[in-house]
Amino acid sequence: MTVDVGLCIILHPHDQRILIARRPQGVHLSGAWEFPGGKVEQGESPETCAVREALEEVGLDVSVVGTLPTVTHAYAERTVRLHPLICRARSGQAQAQASSEVRWVTLAELPLVPFPDANRSIVDALMRWMDAER
Repeated sequence: MTVDVGLCIILHPHDQRILIARRPQGVHLSGAWEFPGGKVEQGESPETCAVREALEEVGLDVSVVGTLPTVTHAYAERTVRLHPLICRARSGQAQAQASSEVRWVTLAELPLVPFPDANRSIVDALMRWMDAER
């Protein structure tokens, strides 16, 4: 079974910090940091999913400003296709609505964050994208 996930890589509205969220206790990979996101629902695009998930998970209204390459990661019970979308926060205040904690980190801090393996290549691609945007 393959599950498509829209990931929302949220850029701060006033600087180059990026929002990360910590997975809550009692779920797969609990305590790990990740980019907000969730399962793409039937009839929904990854872009629409990422915008919806940003509002539901961290309370931010965002707009998509870029995309990164899709990452496929196989687990024992399923394959997950991660669709990372770079978004800019437009309004709202970042809140841990579906996670145990949220935090804004700088680009320099990002490689030091303990992400699950599936997110490492996304971090690398994001850093290249951010370098190209400067």
